[in-house]
Amino acid sequence: MLIKLKVHPDSKQNSIVKKAEDAYEVWVRSAAERGLANTAALQALAKA
Repeated sequence: MLIKLKVHPDSKQNSIVKKAEDAYEVWVRSAAERGLANTAALQALAKA
């Protein structure tokens, strides 16, 4: 199963919005450098 993610780094707050059955939009406070935003997005999705 593939999940589509749209990650928005450097946001004011962390949040997740489910757009479709297999698509999510994720806002994270982490910066978009050295994979920090991607790691934060995966952790947030795992908690949800």
